[in-house]
Amino acid sequence: MPWLSIINAAIFGWLCAGIALRKRHGLHAAMMTLGFGFDLALLVYVEFSSKAIEQTVAKPPGVVLVIHVLLATIMLVLYPFVIYSGGKVLAGGNVRKHKRLAMPFMLARLLVVITAWMVAR
Repeated sequence: MPWLSIINAAIFGWLCAGIALRKRHGLHAAMMTLGFGFDLALLVYVEFSSKAIEQTVAKPPGVVLVIHVLLATIMLVLYPFVIYSGGKVLAGGNVRKHKRLAMPFMLARLLVVITAWMVAR
């Protein structure tokens, strides 16, 4: 479904816009939190609408699909850490620690967008 890939890319764009507003901490936090919510809602929708996990396990997956699932898993593992460290920054904590978590998260997120397009083909 290419429209899911379009939504996925739009969410990534939303997150990038949130990063562009990082100097405005309150707005950055609101945009990123909303973007994370969109992201998780998309994941839940994909799972329940197409039984994505069952389909992945039922047949031998291709290399791109395996990479996509691994990247998405890494992203999901990083979510709580990025959110927690972002909350710490809002409370006056260490920005560098947050960046060290946010950068790999966004890289994984970008690669999830790319591999999702490849899987949808």
